[in-house]
Amino acid sequence: MNYKSKMVHGSIILFLMTLVASIFGYAIRMILTRTIPKVEYGYVYSAISLMGLVGIFFDLGLIYAVIRFSAFYKARKNYSKIKEIFLISLISKVVLSIIFLGPIILFSKEIASGFFHYPSPQVIVILSIVDFFAIFYYLFRGLAQGLEHIYAYSIGEVLLMCIVLILVIVFKKSAVSVAYAYLVSTILSSLFYIVYDYATEKRVFDSTSSIHFETIKKVFVFSLPVFFASIGGTIMTRTDTFMLTYFKGLEQVAYYQVAVPTSQYLWKFAASIGPIISPIVTGMFSRRDKKSWSDSFSFSVLITMLPVVPAMFTMLLYPKIIIRILFGNAYVAGAQALQILSLVAVFYSYIVIISTFIGASGDTKKLSNAVLVAAGANVVLNALLIPPYGIVGASLATLLSYVVEFIILSFYARELALPMSFDTLGKFAVAGAVFSASVYVLKRMLSMNVYAEMVVVISISLVVYALACYALGLISKERILRIRKILSRPRGKNL
Repeated sequence: MNYKSKMVHGSIILFLMTLVASIFGYAIRMILTRTIPKVEYGYVYSAISLMGLVGIFFDLGLIYAVIRFSAFYKARKNYSKIKEIFLISLISKVVLSIIFLGPIILFSKEIASGFFHYPSPQVIVILSIVDFFAIFYYLFRGLAQGLEHIYAYSIGEVLLMCIVLILVIVFKKSAVSVAYAYLVSTILSSLFYIVYDYATEKRVFDSTSSIHFETIKKVFVFSLPVFFASIGGTIMTRTDTFMLTYFKGLEQVAYYQVAVPTSQYLWKFAASIGPIISPIVTGMFSRRDKKSWSDSFSFSVLITMLPVVPAMFTMLLYPKIIIRILFGNAYVAGAQALQILSLVAVFYSYIVIISTFIGASGDTKKLSNAVLVAAGANVVLNALLIPPYGIVGASLATLLSYVVEFIILSFYARELALPMSFDTLGKFAVAGAVFSASVYVLKRMLSMNVYAEMVVVISISLVVYALACYALGLISKERILRIRKILSRPRGKNL
């Protein structure tokens, strides 16, 4: 199977699995927003944000090292080196997690009352234990990704969220029960990947390997810039929640934590192709296949942006209906934030693709530079905009931060000979405008139930969008036939 076939098949598989996981995730939130107080809902997801930030500090980018080097050395059939790098990452993360999580558990009561203004520390303690077991989940899942076991990799989030959903439905719905649900789910999902990797990659685990200083140095030279980039990325996705908690209270966090995950649904398209192309383009870089390297970038942008643009405009045009369907009338106050955050999708999609290629090249310093600058902008913008504008200010800060990161990464992309075509971006903007105009005209023409109208209008406008993409040359008969040919090819054994 060639790289385009792997990219299309893999991204479709991962997108479908991500879609299912997202449905489970939304179901969890829909149940909680209807069954527990807003303060508890805000507390759970604010605490999850805190533990996500803490987890970055004992990750050190080591998961990405496992993914990158397992793909790199698989291309060279050096399985003992893969095992060595995996062991370095696992030991480092376990030791560091004990160092960082210990104080969180020890001072959990003070954190709960002082920062969250909530009397019970139990949720923080449980989520700290979740962070520890997540080490095994992400490392073994990352190994499956690097070795191109896409089916196994893609099922991870589905399994995780499915178990959480079942436990939330079965047991008493409270902040503590949600935390326990994540703990049980993380342990069971970790066991799944441990068993799977040992069963399918005996050539890695049965190989003779010892840890060398040069390999440790190589791993951390790669992973530390990714670590700093991860800190920046976490700041960009978590700082808004922390500052809203501090300046505006947990009820505002609850509204915002309806808008954020809904807008991030648009990120799933890029998130579905990123893990697929990472080992593929790493192999290209290892073999110095420059033509495929450049061509795969253009192809990745095309198949990602085609669905992102109409999905983004749909969210931009129907925010209240979307929130009302998913979370009920009580959370419609998050509609304006959802509109602003939906615009992030285009910039995020490009960022994911560019970052994947930069990571494949091994030059992770470029990633950390871009993300840290954007994160700094995010902190400043949040501090300026949240006190006067609340969740709208937080949304604007997030959007502007991603624009900054996109601009910086665009310059780095050109240095790596990646074909950054702003003509393509402009054409997608025109196609999106045509889609939006179609929605506007049809809404004025039709008079029916608002939900039925949304389905009819979007369906017709998608056809109009497809025709606009065809007229602008974004899709063509030749490209459609090529993709159909790719989809008709048999799947690779590791897919």
